Amino acid sequence: MSNPKTLVVFDFDWSLVDEDSDCIVLEKLSKPLRMKMDKLQHSMEWIDMMAVLLKELHSAGITRSQIESALSSVPMHPSMVSCLHMAKRHNADVIIVSDANTIWIDHILTHYGVHHLIDKIITNHAEWDAGNCIAIDSNTHSQQNCNTIHRITGEKMCNRNLCKGHELRQLLNLREYDNVVYVGDGVNDYCPSLQLRDTDVVCVRKGRTLEKLIIDNYSSVRAEIKFWNDADDVLEIFDNVFTKTRLKSEEKERNASTRVWYLAKEMVVEKILSLNRAVKPLEHL
Repeated sequence: MSNPKTLVVFDFDWSLVDEDSDCIVLEKLSKPLRMKMDKLQHSMEWIDMMAVLLKELHSAGITRSQIESALSSVPMHPSMVSCLHMAKRHNADVIIVSDANTIWIDHILTHYGVHHLIDKIITNHAEWDAGNCIAIDSNTHSQQNCNTIHRITGEKMCNRNLCKGHELRQLLNLREYDNVVYVGDGVNDYCPSLQLRDTDVVCVRKGRTLEKLIIDNYSSVRAEIKFWNDADDVLEIFDNVFTKTRLKSEEKERNASTRVWYLAKEMVVEKILSLNRAVKPLEHL
């Protein structure tokens, strides 16, 4: 019997790492651009805004090594590193779905020595051009029409360039998983939370936007909801999830073995009865 397969999905900023990586880079390298971010984020798509700000950062003379140094300062809690190792020990598929970019995520994962633990990264493609300016492709994914609408504002919950709910559905269509564990914190983590089943778990960071959305729409989420403050909480949740999964698998194995034993017993009994029926006519000869 095959072992149960778990899919673990992480948002990146404020989920897998303990800060917003975009904010940290600008905060450390250009306070004026960090202030400009606060003004622009309400009038532009996030990824388009970052493309503009990173070009301005380059024009201000900020170098690649300075950016990479800032990225290395983005904190990842040791217990979150342990979560990744635990997931892989239990043969889970571990995937990141984030509206950040490949340069940010690749560098931070490599810095903490956990890149090899990630099976797939779904995010916006970015690369260094010949002049060491970062170019972000906001059309990495075909434009996705998110159908999850905020019931008060009427706005779509996901950005045009990345619907996490769509990406999660795609993952679940590619292979069958016994359960999914989703770790998130923001508004664009609400849409994928609605795609989860009653066998799944959504880990919701306390004090962030997703918590309020989940509480206000509690009945809309079929998955088991677990709230967390820090990575220690997530590690405990993971331990409970994988323990339950293991126990369930062992129970299935026992039940399967019992069924095989009874079938074998029935076959032996039937064989004995068949032999007895064959012997009885010979007794009259």
